[in-house]
Amino acid sequence: MDKTIEDFLTYLSSVKNLSTNTIDAYRRDLLGLLDYMRERFGKTDPVQFTRPELKSYLRDLFTHGFSRSTVRRKHSAIRRFYNFLQSNGLIKANPATGILNIKLDKPLPDVISEEKLVRMLESWKPTNIFDIRNKAIVELLYSTGMRVSELVDLEFNNLDLERREIRVMGKGRKERIVPLGTPAFDALFQYFQIRERFRPKSNHLFVSKSGNPLTRDMIWRVVNNSFKKLSATYGIHPHTLRHSFATHMLSNGADLRTIQELLGHESIATTEIYINLSLPRIKKIYDRTHPRKK
Repeated sequence: MDKTIEDFLTYLSSVKNLSTNTIDAYRRDLLGLLDYMRERFGKTDPVQFTRPELKSYLRDLFTHGFSRSTVRRKHSAIRRFYNFLQSNGLIKANPATGILNIKLDKPLPDVISEEKLVRMLESWKPTNIFDIRNKAIVELLYSTGMRVSELVDLEFNNLDLERREIRVMGKGRKERIVPLGTPAFDALFQYFQIRERFRPKSNHLFVSKSGNPLTRDMIWRVVNNSFKKLSATYGIHPHTLRHSFATHMLSNGADLRTIQELLGHESIATTEIYINLSLPRIKKIYDRTHPRKK
């Protein structure tokens, strides 16, 4: 890998405190750019890449079927990389600035209906240790709205069972405290009774049958397979539970600022997307409570 990219990734980790997943995404995006420039233009030094060559790369991404959001993300990574080079005196101007301006409508995230989700969880009666663990995972994701990466990193010292709270390490290594609902607490307590049967090799909360910490992909499969098995619902992933958590909270009267804090969003604008999802319920509340609704 090019040394300037190595230096940039080190900067993101040590100075900006970005998560491992975010840094890995930057690495993939920049290595993809290097491969393209080497094959198309015979260049290997990012300092020598020109604005027309970068435009060619981004245009070819569209040609090969990449979505607008993916191309915009890759462009953002490239632009930030060249900002780093410019600030360190390696280039005079950022060649990635101003070459792409993709405005995207925010897509509405997938959400499971409150009734369907509650019905599935209440009918779920675990029959083995894997089922007990899996229900604890699903209940915890829905109870807290945490990201799958945050769940992966959870250790026992993140839990305060007496207060029924969890200390979550979010993006940029920012900590937040999230309450734990009774169903999730009960599912976790049941999991604690059998966790040693997995012969855990670390202090991570959730472990595999080999005793190693569960990975993101493993948790995605746990969630997806659980919903397929128990409710014949397909394509459900951990972020669906995060979206459902926020939407159901808002629909039942929580304010945006509270949801922002619970989700660990840096900007309230990110949280506002859930207003659209809960609008039908909001209209019902308005019709029921506003004195001048007619």
